[in-house]
Amino acid sequence: MPGLYPNKFVLLSKSELDLPADPKKAEAEKQRMIETGEYQFKEQVFVNYHVPDLRPKHWLTWIRYWQPNGFRELYEQKTLFGYREVKRDDFLYWPLAVPPNNSGHYVCGDLILCQRSLLKHLQSEFERRARTRGGARSAILEFNEKMKAGKGQLPSDMFEELISDLPTG
Repeated sequence: MPGLYPNKFVLLSKSELDLPADPKKAEAEKQRMIETGEYQFKEQVFVNYHVPDLRPKHWLTWIRYWQPNGFRELYEQKTLFGYREVKRDDFLYWPLAVPPNNSGHYVCGDLILCQRSLLKHLQSEFERRARTRGGARSAILEFNEKMKAGKGQLPSDMFEELISDLPTG
């Protein structure tokens, strides 16, 4: 589905908003930008999973958000994989050119922007690859052992392999 939904995410914590010099006006303008999703930047920094300083702690993705089926896909992803909706009030990420809806979520057509722990996503991706390549059980056990040995830190060689197929922004 590339091209049908925004796949560029602004990393708001690293971007610089274009705000008035007066602190009171600046705070009011920042709140207006957050509520409307109409951001003005001096410098815009995008999420990039390949660059450590621009890599967020969350995996961002669009999940189907369709009322006629009771939002089943969203419910499944939240329950099975730990996803949660990205809210404007979190002030973490902004999908380029998508304003928040009335409930503060980023919805584009029948998709909603969601996030989950990057580490959990990479572990799931590793398990998926291990299953498709065969020898899944031993590879998954090896992954879990490396995670335990690193006290929750993913070994850098494993991290690079897992993100090699990810988009840059």
